[in-house]
Formats: sequence, C-alpha cells, structure tokens
Amino acid sequence: MTPANPNPSAPTTLDLPVLPLKNTALLPFMFMPLSVGRPNSLAAVEAALAGEDKTFVVVAQRDPNNEQPTANDLYRIGTRAVVKRMARTEQVIELLVQGAERVTILNLVQVEPYLKGRVQPVPLPDDTGPEIEAIYRAVLDLARRALELTQTETPVNIDQLAAQAGDPLRMVYLLGSMLSLDVQKEQALLEAATRMQALQLLHGYLTHEVQVLELRAKIASKAQTEMRRSSAITCSGSRCVPSRTSWAKPAPKKPTSSCCDSDYAKQTSQRTCARRPSANWSGWSGCPAPHPITS
Repeated sequence: MTPANPNPSAPTTLDLPVLPLKNTALLPFMFMPLSVGRPNSLAAVEAALAGEDKTFVVVAQRDPNNEQPTANDLYRIGTRAVVKRMARTEQVIELLVQGAERVTILNLVQVEPYLKGRVQPVPLPDDTGPEIEAIYRAVLDLARRALELTQTETPVNIDQLAAQAGDPLRMVYLLGSMLSLDVQKEQALLEAATRMQALQLLHGYLTHEVQVLELRAKIASKAQTEMRRSSAITCSGSRCVPSRTSWAKPAPKKPTSSCCDSDYAKQTSQRTCARRPSANWSGWSGCPAPHPITS
C-alpha cells in the first residue's frame, strides 16, 4: 500500500492494485471467496500478496464479458479488501478476502502487467434520527419475514445479527450480501451516501423479495392441494372413479373395555378378538384364540 500524497493536510490517497470483479460487488466488512484466473488479475493479487498489508481494491466491472476491462469499464466506487486466506492451484489462486472500507478510484496509474489505481477512502455515513430508526426497524421486520418464508434448516436470529452488527449500515451490508442481489443493486448499496439512502434501498429490495417468497409459498400450497385431490381419483381408460381410500368406510372402532367384544366380532367377520395373535400365541385371559386373518 503506497501513500500517494505527501501533504498531510490533503485527503489521503493510496496507490493499490485493482482487481475487477464480474457480476458482484464486495461490501465493507463482508467476507467473499474469490477465484482469480485472468493473467492481469493474477498479477494484481501477486502484487498485493507481496505487500505487508496484503490489500488491494476490488471493484465491479460493468460488462462481465469484458476480459480486459479499462477505467471506463469499471465502477468508480470500490472496496479496499484485505486477504485473509490464500490457496494456490495450477491455474488459479483461491482467496478469502474481507472488505475494509469504501474507496473512490480517482484514476488508473498503471494498466500493465496489472491495473493499479490511485484511490481515496470514502468515510461511512453516520446520519441519525427517528426516521432512520423507524425504517431500520421496518427493514428488520422484513428480514424476519423473508427468513420465515425461506424455511432455512438453521434458524437465523435477526435480533442477534443486529446486535452483533451494532450499526444500521453494517446490518444493511450484511443483509444485502445475504440476498444474492444483482451487481447493480449491490453497487447502489455500496455507493449510498447516507444511512437513510442505504436503508431505503434495502427496504425496497426486501419488500420485493418478501412478495416473491409469499407468492411462491402460495403457488406451492395450491399445487400440493391439487396433488392431494388428484390422488383421490383413479382413472382407467376414459373412466375415472374415486380411489378406494376416498370412499371406503372407516374401519370399525376397536374395543377398549375388554379384549373380546361380541358386537366388534360381528363387524369383523366373526373374528372373536381385536388383537392380532403373536407368533407364540398363548391366549389372553378369558379370550379364545382368534381366527386367522384373511383378506
């Protein structure tokens, strides 16, 4: 990490390797696995790993099909990332990185053998007020509803997540990373200039997600109901009749007062006992051995 401005009174700028990302944006404080294989990207990662801080800038590219992005192909706001883990294979480098802070890419100072940008940190907004508290609570309610509808195997406690985040903006970034948003929406969260703007964006995303999940649940419930109805009908050629389970009379209620009951025996084809005999039948007290059960 190279400081680019020797004047301490001027805004801090840094010269860092730049790693373009396809179809995603890294939000501050979040972890992200990366598989790096493009030659320029590999060179950028190698340069970052050689530094003491092991840091570089990740920024989303506008066109994921562009294999040689230039300054005009990248978003202006990115995230300074720190390498937490690294593994090499024959063709790629696998990384686990964590977003550290937002940065603005002022310009590219190098394009070969990898992109290097002059960047300036962007402080996180800290606006407060009752309006922010109100929309933050609404966001948490929507997140709870979305998790209920997804029926995850491992329950997620939204209140616990919010307590751990400790800041509405951190919670916005966490929920945004959980939603699998497209790159434009992730980038909008990253670029939000205020907490209110970020919360309003996430509220809209969550509202849409809940509506979709509720509709899916309704469709699934309707489909299951139709399947149960269709299973009650048996068709042979052009003739359909209710299945036996749909019109068969309920089995006679078994006696509970004694082992044998004359009325029950009449209903069960003169079987004289309610219980099925065991392999080593020795008889119940006061009951003759039951007749064999036939169908």
